[in-house]
Formats: sequence, C-alpha cells, structure tokens
Amino acid sequence: MVSAAATTLVATLVAATLVATPLVAAALVIATLVAAPLVATTLVATTLVATTLVATTLVA
Repeated sequence: MVSAAATTLVATLVAATLVATPLVAAALVIATLVAAPLVATTLVATTLVATTLVATTLVA
C-alpha cells in the first residue's frame, strides 16, 4: 500500500512538473516581451526629461 501511494505521489509530482515547466517558461517570455517596451519607453522618457532640463538650464 505504501509503495502504491508513493508511486502515485511521485507520478503526480512528475506530471505537475512537466505541465508547469512550459507554463512558467511561457509566462517568463510573455513578461519579458511586455516589460521590454515599458523599460525602453521609460528610458526614452527619462532621456527626454533630462535633455529638457539641461536645455532649460542652458537657456536660463
């Protein structure tokens, strides 16, 4: 009985791992694809603000 329960538990864990791994990988890829434009946009916005501040300082 114990071995059957252990076998079932191990099989369940293996199946869960096989199912979860691609899902986690897909989530990471999607998160990266979503985050990359946001980071780029933030960098561009920051650069524009910094440039504006420098230009304003030079003019003033």
